[in-house]
Amino acid sequence: QILSDAKSNAQKIGKQIVSEANAEASAIREKAKADAAQAKTDALNEARDEVADLSVTIAEKVIAKNLSAADQKDLVDQFIKGLND
Repeated sequence: QILSDAKSNAQKIGKQIVSEANAEASAIREKAKADAAQAKTDALNEARDEVADLSVTIAEKVIAKNLSAADQKDLVDQFIKGLND
């Protein structure tokens, strides 16, 4: 009887440990997903801000210099090339 009770208790404890580990792993996965989503949002916002700043810079250069259409095209091409770097 004592041995049977000990086995039963050990099984219950084992199941409880596994259940708690699964719950903790699930919480870690959910936090990782949320962190990844936030990092993506932050990166997109930063990229938008940078593009906006660069667009303003180009606009200032275009306004400051009375460029021909070909010069303006070259400036835009250089800007786009800079985004890829």
